Amino acid sequence: MFSSSLLWLGSQAAQSRDILSVRPRNWVLIGVMTVIVVLAATLRVVDVTENPPGFFTDEAAVGYNAHTILTSGKDEHGARLPLLFRSFGDYKLGVGVYATVPFVAIFGKTEFAVRLTGVVLGLAAILAIYFLATAIFESRQIGVISALVLAILPWHIHYSRTGFTEMLSFLPLLIFGLYAFVRGVEKKEWLLAGGLLLGLTLHTYRAAWLVVPPLVILLVILYRRELMTNQRTSLYALTILVMMALPIVAHLSSGAGDRAQDAGLLRLSLTGWEKIGLFIEQYRSHFSYSFLFSNGDNGSITRHYLPGFGHLYAIQVPLMLVGILGLVLKPTRKKIIVLTLVFLFPLGGALSDTSPISSRSIIGLIPVSLITSYGLVLLIYTTNKLNLPYSRLITGGFIILALGITLGSLVHYVRNYHESYPSVAAGYWGWQEGPQEIVEYFRDSSEDYDQLVMDGEFNGPHMFFQFYAQERCRDGGCITGNLESYRPDKKQLFALKPRHYSGKYEYRTVHEIRYPSGEVAFLLREVINSTK
Repeated sequence: MFSSSLLWLGSQAAQSRDILSVRPRNWVLIGVMTVIVVLAATLRVVDVTENPPGFFTDEAAVGYNAHTILTSGKDEHGARLPLLFRSFGDYKLGVGVYATVPFVAIFGKTEFAVRLTGVVLGLAAILAIYFLATAIFESRQIGVISALVLAILPWHIHYSRTGFTEMLSFLPLLIFGLYAFVRGVEKKEWLLAGGLLLGLTLHTYRAAWLVVPPLVILLVILYRRELMTNQRTSLYALTILVMMALPIVAHLSSGAGDRAQDAGLLRLSLTGWEKIGLFIEQYRSHFSYSFLFSNGDNGSITRHYLPGFGHLYAIQVPLMLVGILGLVLKPTRKKIIVLTLVFLFPLGGALSDTSPISSRSIIGLIPVSLITSYGLVLLIYTTNKLNLPYSRLITGGFIILALGITLGSLVHYVRNYHESYPSVAAGYWGWQEGPQEIVEYFRDSSEDYDQLVMDGEFNGPHMFFQFYAQERCRDGGCITGNLESYRPDKKQLFALKPRHYSGKYEYRTVHEIRYPSGEVAFLLREVINSTK
């Protein structure tokens, strides 16, 4: 029965259906999508506050600003309802912060609230890919498979367990924006939603600044006749998009400074031709087998990947090849959109000073999910059309084998993610675990000390004071530093890495913090006296 159901999915690949019509006979479709969403939620929410290990400063900044917006309508610097949030000498785009506000309202200023935002945005992307795939391939079955593929990909599981809400808000808005545009070609009212959603993507993640403009130009070229037929609605949609882009243009033109204007590759001391050569090399690296299927980013920043694992599964290789072949041999305007996303997704990573990098090429998840699903259905459909002896048995066997391999790969990834990732990603180049326990220990024993001196070897360490103990750490109650901050007239508690304690003083250790690997991460000590 299970094999017959899967064969039914494949045999219906060429049939067009109205994806918005939910009739009683569609209860199977609704049930399958519910199972996919529940599976995706389970993979993302279990142990989410403990793994990834630690809570990175960008996550804390999102949570703190969401809290200040909720309580005062202002950001951490006092700006009222800003579109861009000044943070760590740069700016965070606003959608990710505002998306976090309702979760902070419900669960408080907590790690769970911030990371649950990422989980929900990840689930939104899974639902969005269903609609987009159904619209592009005119098959709800491909839509379902696309949703399942995105739900179980390591690339998407990894990031949607974090509070990196900038990139995570980019994905569903871009997918829904493309869907609304495709629908708008047939029903003009959808064009307005498309302009709004694509405009919003510019306020999510800087990669959108590179990807969305050429994508919009392509859409206008491909569907120029339909857009000219609906000139008024098309003009309104374009006006909405341009109006939403203007604050970004104004920001970049203001001279306030933005890291996008100082991209890693551009600031390297290379000649123009050398930069072009490096860009091409880094662009190509995002298509490498190592990056996609075996080693991931394979760099020092373990926040971005599980070492020893690719971002996709090896079983996808033949499916993606078949899918790409199908897109090329049977091109339509909708399929050209998918192929364009293939060419556009590495742009953000190719301009970085380290590459490949999965965070800045996150939109690669869109074409990967669509192409994998299309390739699978093409294989099933083609095999059935050949009318070979036992073709249905062969097809059913292939599907069961593919599912078995995929399930095994998923289980292998999830097991290693929960068992080994905390041990390899807790340090400085990972999630920088430690500040929560440090600040909470100080807060709980604040009556005994005048000041906490926390090791400054973090990205933006002051943000942890604001996130975990804003009241207690006011007026110099918490500072970052080292032993040079020692003041004999104050009772201080130092929270430093072991190598940052010198033999200049004698200490009393009151607490120690260990990484999940067992290594001592921080020693909380009082200075007793000088040894000199």
